[in-house]
Amino acid sequence: YLNDHVDGVLEVVIATHSHDNHIGGLIAVLSAFEVREIWHNNDISSSQTYAEFMAAVYAEGAEVRVGSRGKEIYVDKLTFTILNPTSLTGSTNDNSIVLTLSYGEVDFLFTGDAEYAAELSMLAAGIVPDVEVLKVGHHGSLTSSTPPFLALVRPEIAIYMAAERNSHGIPNEKTITPLTQVGAEIYG
Repeated sequence: YLNDHVDGVLEVVIATHSHDNHIGGLIAVLSAFEVREIWHNNDISSSQTYAEFMAAVYAEGAEVRVGSRGKEIYVDKLTFTILNPTSLTGSTNDNSIVLTLSYGEVDFLFTGDAEYAAELSMLAAGIVPDVEVLKVGHHGSLTSSTPPFLALVRPEIAIYMAAERNSHGIPNEKTITPLTQVGAEIYG
């Protein structure tokens, strides 16, 4: 898919966290493309996929950066701001790199698999933005997109990523309903 949309170098690759479904596909990306910068959260995993991902990261020869709250990632004229994590916790999902991006009049929030504790941390810090586009946390599961978080984010568009008819029951209706209540148009 990326071959049809990328002409040349990938300036930045961001691995939100170390779960296989978030880094597994990046192994092939790193093999297929020259990458200048790779960001991750520095959380480790004992999985074979993680070992293969990190081997691919170091074989790439790109600059490797660790993302944490307040750091910024620059791609040409774009600036991504990292809202999470502040430091690593015991939860791989809550260690997800969460990013904002403003492009013209459109603000985006990319949440990885950040769950309630990460959302609460961002709320407490007063850094939760009002955005037009939300990448729904943790595939639309019950563990993310809490009502207090959504009350500030107020997305016009919410996008979740999950396989149709999956065994995890995601997206969960108890996540979709609050998104609808804040006026989001939902895509999956």
